[in-house]
Amino acid sequence: MFATLILNAYQQVQGLIVETYTDGQVAISVGDKVFKGWPVSSPRSAALYDRKPELGHA
Repeated sequence: MFATLILNAYQQVQGLIVETYTDGQVAISVGDKVFKGWPVSSPRSAALYDRKPELGHA
């Protein structure tokens, strides 16, 4: 399953979900990188986020 995460006000990434967390966050794989955050449910919610990606290993 794919998910879209907001990286900051101008960037978002879409990738394959590799892990889910109990607080609703997901980790997605994009190439050889893994990003963790809350999935976007609608395009309007993209304007609410301005944060940097949290890089980690799944």
